[in-house]
Order: sequence, then C-alpha cells, then structure tokens
Amino acid sequence: MKLLCAVIFAYCLSSCVTATQVASVSPSDTLTVSFAKWHKNSSAAVSMTFDHTWGRMVEWERTVPKIVADSVLPVDFDYTSGYIYDNNQHLLARDTLQKLGIAFFAHGHRHINNDTLSYEQAKANFLECRDSMRSIGINPLVYAYPGGYGYKTSTQRAAEDAGFLAARMFDPLESPHVLPNAVQTVDWYRLPTLMMFRKEFQDLHDFLRVNRTIVNNTAQLVPHLRENTRLGAWLILTYHMIGPTDNENTYEVRDLLADIGAIRSQRTWLVRMQDAVVYLREKEAARLSIEHRRNASGRLEKVILSLNDGLPDDVYSLPLTLLMTSPVQWKGKTLRAYPINNPNSPQMLVPAEDGALMLTIPPDGKQYVVIAE
Repeated sequence: MKLLCAVIFAYCLSSCVTATQVASVSPSDTLTVSFAKWHKNSSAAVSMTFDHTWGRMVEWERTVPKIVADSVLPVDFDYTSGYIYDNNQHLLARDTLQKLGIAFFAHGHRHINNDTLSYEQAKANFLECRDSMRSIGINPLVYAYPGGYGYKTSTQRAAEDAGFLAARMFDPLESPHVLPNAVQTVDWYRLPTLMMFRKEFQDLHDFLRVNRTIVNNTAQLVPHLRENTRLGAWLILTYHMIGPTDNENTYEVRDLLADIGAIRSQRTWLVRMQDAVVYLREKEAARLSIEHRRNASGRLEKVILSLNDGLPDDVYSLPLTLLMTSPVQWKGKTLRAYPINNPNSPQMLVPAEDGALMLTIPPDGKQYVVIAE
C-alpha cells in the first residue's frame, strides 16, 4: 500500500511543474515539455529604449520616429510627465507616437535624482508620472530612474509600491546582461542598461568616462551583442539624443541604423522593455499541467496541457513558448495543437533549431490538445 501511494504521489508531482522544470518524466512513450527561455526560442533578447525629453529636439523628432516607422521597431520612449505637459507633448504621445508602435516607460514627474528624496517624496514623484500617463490611456509598468539614480533601497521600494513591475538604472561597474544562463532570478528594481554615447559626448562628462557599460558606436556594441547571445541573456540599450553632430547629440544616426542591423543578425528577440518584463514575470510564475491520454492498449492518442501563471490577464497576456520532444511512436508525424473547445483552429508545432517542436500559448489556464497526424 505504501508503495502504491508513493507511485501516485510521484505521478502527481510530474503533472504540474514550474518554468525551470521539465514537464514530465521522459520514457519513450511520453511527450516531454519544457519552457523556452525566450519567445519562440530566440537565442537572447534585446530592448531599445530612448531616454530623452523628446518634445524638445526638432532634429531628433524627425529622425527617430521615422526610423521606428520604417523599421517596424518595438521601442520604448521615456515619459517625464511634468516636462511633457508643460510643453503639450502629451498630445503627441497620445495621437502620433503610439500609432508608430512606440510604447512608453515612466521617467518621473520631475527629472530628478530620486536618491536625494525620501521614500514618500520619491513615491509621490513616481505616482504623479504614472497617473499622468494613465490619463491619456498609457499604463506604464516599468520605471527608469533619471540619471540611473535608483541605488537606495527606499527608492527601489518606492518604485515597487507605486505599482511598477520593474525599474531600470545605470551602474557603470556592473554587467549590463540580465538573466545570463547561470542566473535564475532578476533584481527587478535594479535592471542594468548599456548606455549608447558617442565618444565626443562621453568625453564632455566626467561621470560617463567609466566605460564598462557605455559604448560609442556599433563596432563597440557588437561584442556585447555576441556576449549576450552566448549567455542567452537580455540586454537593454539606452539611447538619448539622436541627430546632428553638436554638443547636444549623444549618438550618431548612422550608428543607430547600423545597430538595428547588428541586433537583427543575432537571432535575437527584439522586444520592448515592458514586454520583456511581463514575459519573464509570467514565465517565473507559470505552472504547466500535462496529461497523457491513451487508448485501451496503452498507445498514446493525445496530450492535454495548459499553462497558468495565476496573474491578472489584463496585464500578463503575452504567450509563452513551450519546447516539446515527440515520443517514439509519434516520430516522423506532424504534431498539431488546438484549444480543447475549438478543434477547428489547430496550429502546427514549429521545429526549433535544436530539433524540439515549439508551441506558443498564453498562460491563462486554458487547455490545449496535442495530437500527431
């Protein structure tokens, strides 16, 4: 009797796993399932963010939105609500920039060193920015500390308590790569960044001369991209003023265009910072349920699976990618999956580079059926 209970207990454990576990034991007659680290099993992730008071620079206004529109880039712009409202730029954000596919992260009501503020003052600054963005239909989930000043624990706690899921900072001494292979957790309120400054601008500012997390051009960016791919990590790039060569210009247009080509050549998931945060938090919370259905002779007929992260679907709605290895009896067949209540809308499982098959579904608890044809 004890042996029977142990077997039942082991089977129950194998039917519900986390994102860091394999979905079931791996005998030859089962479908094994695991989580891809990145969307559609990409080798790594890169986010392009633009951290500048974009309502002020006429040349920058003409350049970057056009590049975004032409390249169909998923990018994020900062939103400093006090400045933006003083200059009526909230209408530009609402009516023009969002139509180009640009998203926004919060940058405070005042562009200020939050580490000089008390917890209450920093939280008030965060909340005023958040509420301003919500008033025009933007729900910011990520905050970026002006100047990277989010070193104090109280500043980080204020960002979390203001409702942000993550916050980006700038530490010139730390690695810019988030979630390398050997690391399974993220410090959500200390996300690092790789700063993009041309050398002439960097040399004008003493505090920018430490160069571990600053690059001046595409040639210097490429090694970081390669290392990011090797680590299977996430790299956040932070640009500022893009435009003519003068003291206001922080990066050259030609290098921005070359950066885009270099990023795309890496088989990288080019993703908005906010979406990467949502994806990682979903995957961290996701639980996979899997059930093998067999006929009377024990032959596998279908697999029923579902993902559930237990998080609000109005925020956490990005699909996660599952990697599947076929049982021996399904080898050479086409695998398809469909929602259990809609068998007329199947999707074919797509091969990944390592030979596994990919299925991308939202972690909303809905069941899917996997069959072989």
